[in-house]
Amino acid sequence: MSGCISFDPPPHRDFKDELAAIRQFRGHESAFFRLAASWRDGGNDYFCTIGQNYIFWSKYHFARTLIGWKVSYPGAEDYIDREFRTLEEAAATAHTTRAELEFWQDQLLALKIECIETVPVRYRGQSGAFVELEMPQPILEYGLRYAPEIDGAASTALQEWASIPPPLPSMTMHDIGSGWFYYERSSGYRHPPFSEVNGALHYADGGAAENTPVGLNPAFGPPAFVSGKTDAEGHFRVTWLPAGRYRVSVDVFDPSIPGHRRWYYPGVLDPDRASEIVVSEEQAVNLPLWTIPRPPLN
Repeated sequence: MSGCISFDPPPHRDFKDELAAIRQFRGHESAFFRLAASWRDGGNDYFCTIGQNYIFWSKYHFARTLIGWKVSYPGAEDYIDREFRTLEEAAATAHTTRAELEFWQDQLLALKIECIETVPVRYRGQSGAFVELEMPQPILEYGLRYAPEIDGAASTALQEWASIPPPLPSMTMHDIGSGWFYYERSSGYRHPPFSEVNGALHYADGGAAENTPVGLNPAFGPPAFVSGKTDAEGHFRVTWLPAGRYRVSVDVFDPSIPGHRRWYYPGVLDPDRASEIVVSEEQAVNLPLWTIPRPPLN
């Protein structure tokens, strides 16, 4: 096993596009399978290596210094920093060994993988876990996900995940065979896409409010606007929702203002009078038909 010696340049995207990343996987497929299997068998949580000088092991962060290693980890109120002369001493703080850290580091660097993580997932009431391998990148997160057939919940969840249209054009996920999936994602969409809100929006005169943007904002906490759009019959489906409480809104152009009016479910202009929608993990919330006044033509 090699040691951690040299300092490294800032991280970059090793594979310029999806084809290059998949070509790397195909060229070392058996090694990728061995890596994922040994990671699952070891019951590990999270490991990341930024070159040879920065290691993340679960909640512990190791950084090479001029005289040894610094370990940072969360304490009761703030992060704790400790300095050590050797990686062996530093590793003991994280209840591991230098040999184990360098083993995983060597495996990832050899395959040009930056991080490996066990990700729990629930689908149709069943629990499972898949392995996620993240490749080096400056901005857009990309890599591979894997679940063996014996983990029926996780493998089925990944297949369904890949079939759901992503909320952003920069995101993608699809099956590349044998339990493996290639993905690209935005950092705001790490959660599974199985929670959703469905409904239909009509005008008060009975006509469908077609091609109307529909938004969901968390009722508490920082804004994280998730949107969809009604179809020709006024139906909408908003997916990729983290569990939480939401307010549903639509923006309708009103030439009498002129500008957009924001209507909240179940048909009010005041956000404080809006009904809050509770979305649980892996839940589809079906809203009843709601109506808003049709805006004037001029």
